[in-house]
Amino acid sequence: MSELAAKSNDPELRARANNAHALQLFDEKRDLEQALQLAQAALQESLPDSSSHVTKHSLRAVANIAFELGRLDQAESTYHRLAELAIRLGDRRILSTARYGIALSRLERLLDEPRQSEVEELRRSLLSALEAAKAAGAQITVAQVHWMLGLVEQPRLAARHVEECLRIVEEIARDDIKGYCLSLKARLAIPADPVAAQREADHALVLILPSKDIGLIPFSQIACLQAAWGLGYSEQAVTRSFEALAAIETIRDQQRSNTGRMGVFSTWTLPYYWLAGRLLEATEGSQPGAAEAAFRAGELLRARVLHETLGAAAEGGAVSAPELASLAQVQDALGADEALLAFLVAPWQDIAGRPAGGAWVLVVTRDSARPYRLPSREKLRSAVRMFNGFFPRRDGSEAQAAEALYRQLLERPLQELPPGVKRLVLVADDALHELPFAALRAPGGAEPVGTRYELSFAPSATLWWRWRNQGASHTARAALILADPVNPQEVAAAAKAAGADHLDLGPLPGARREGKGVLARFDTGSRLRIGAEASEAFFKQEKVLEPFGLVHFAAHAVLDAENPERSRILLAPGAAGEDGWLEARDIARLDLRGKVVVLASCRTASGQIVRGEGVIGLARAFFEAGAHAVVASLWPLRDDEANAFFDHFYRHLSEGESLAAALSAAQADRAGSPAYGWAGLVVVGNGSIAPLPGGSVQPQGRGPAPSILAVLGLGLCALAPLSWWYARRLKGRPS
Repeated sequence: MSELAAKSNDPELRARANNAHALQLFDEKRDLEQALQLAQAALQESLPDSSSHVTKHSLRAVANIAFELGRLDQAESTYHRLAELAIRLGDRRILSTARYGIALSRLERLLDEPRQSEVEELRRSLLSALEAAKAAGAQITVAQVHWMLGLVEQPRLAARHVEECLRIVEEIARDDIKGYCLSLKARLAIPADPVAAQREADHALVLILPSKDIGLIPFSQIACLQAAWGLGYSEQAVTRSFEALAAIETIRDQQRSNTGRMGVFSTWTLPYYWLAGRLLEATEGSQPGAAEAAFRAGELLRARVLHETLGAAAEGGAVSAPELASLAQVQDALGADEALLAFLVAPWQDIAGRPAGGAWVLVVTRDSARPYRLPSREKLRSAVRMFNGFFPRRDGSEAQAAEALYRQLLERPLQELPPGVKRLVLVADDALHELPFAALRAPGGAEPVGTRYELSFAPSATLWWRWRNQGASHTARAALILADPVNPQEVAAAAKAAGADHLDLGPLPGARREGKGVLARFDTGSRLRIGAEASEAFFKQEKVLEPFGLVHFAAHAVLDAENPERSRILLAPGAAGEDGWLEARDIARLDLRGKVVVLASCRTASGQIVRGEGVIGLARAFFEAGAHAVVASLWPLRDDEANAFFDHFYRHLSEGESLAAALSAAQADRAGSPAYGWAGLVVVGNGSIAPLPGGSVQPQGRGPAPSILAVLGLGLCALAPLSWWYARRLKGRPS
């Protein structure tokens, strides 16, 4: 039917066919990214008649699928449109669906970051949904809203809602929905009667498993996971817990696209945090095997799509599920002077006051793994936002907040490190991806952390271990430098063609000087391409990067936080069919295996933070292309500060220092200047790489090209759309 509809001239027929296909994929929880595209296409077809029944079904499909993919803003706004249409049509059933979706979207936000100030608004939204469902006679929706109220309310009232949920499903004889209700009953029973809770959880699973709705299965499995811990830590509880998570993994693995797997998984991260928290509590009590299990739970939560993508590239085949690194493997890879700090940032309690996992840092050295408790997710998010807001003032006003965050995050972990540790690998999570750890400092005028330790960051311990073990794969010693790719007129034309003519993409007067400075550091096999020669067409040629160990861009960069795959670098077009925008998706297809990338530009370490995956932006695209380390910035860089910092950075590299050591030394050199000019620069990946081991051998003291170094110095970032405004306010780097 869908093929015939696609060829039809009837928009309504095409919309109906697309909706039917989207609904099938949605019911199977398979390839939801494609399902959303089909539903959106159906909605576009039906919009000329905005009050049609086809529009109604298209809106419902878009909202439901967007929610499953974790796109809560899109879901809630579409549910509101659906509610407005339902009122116009007098359709009570659809109105109940819309109000239920609005409440569900709000609940999901509060599960992510519990805020008691918003619980009453959520309760009103749920009661509105309940009223609409009763008016429509939508008994299943009535039962589901009671389930949600049971999740929100305190124990006595929550139990009443669960019993009402069970009463309704007995009337309509739906075993799968009964299992859904029992799953919450089991979770509520854990504190008082863990044995009964386990029995209810098992019963819920038996009822749900035969259901065609595989989206219900994780609810019963989560109940089994939590009930298994009712009597405390045991090997059986650990085994049962990871078996329960397999239900979530199944839904995740049915998504064909990277964005689909990331989106679906982002809505199911809470049980991973819950389990990791319980295991870390057991690690505090020195329970055997708890640290290894906690480490595994944390790694199941991090950068899985990036790990799978790199695994598939290495094998030359389809996306696979390569093994995660074990705690023992990571410990074996750490040096005696090195520690890995793996952060997990969740709420300590949910909106009803029940345990939610909490926030932790697991400090791993060659001989130990010790957990430390941290403030909750909501407090850390607020503290990081406030802290980062001080830096643009350039007046040192961040100092007090730097000491407070140091005490909360690092004081005890660093005090209790083994003697001689000077290198830290930081595996950040949630808001800590945006935290300039280098600027934190102990009270009493101590040096910043970034000057006391060599810091590097990793998307996951598994990926760090992978990069550490793989080592260098390239031996090229020459540099390819692309500087000042286009003149101002060409920049304006390219920006207008790309719909980005609102961005400040002016000339780069320092770009050629910057390119020559990079060229002077490497041997005679290097090449400098300026202006029209620095083109997208040239750069994307097959094997063009093979002769070069260093690739340096002095060009504009645009970060698109809303659509990270559209983040891009501006080059000259170079050929018909090219627009000069080297987008993240283009970068990911390049061959940068074993190289190091330095992005001397604005916010190249930032992007969209996706729960369970981390930061999606330009830096990630270079990892997808095979890079082993990326040096980038968390925020906008001013031209003079960036030039001064990177002059120090490359001087230390030429003395044989590793990336992390050179960055730390450069930050120490610049520590007397405003922290905004140096604290936001980070090394992500394998920071132990020394591009010039043994130091420079050039007569002028500037070494030959490193065998594994690709340096991309991006002269100016233009941030879209609010990021662009922010960069203009801060007079972002115009090199």
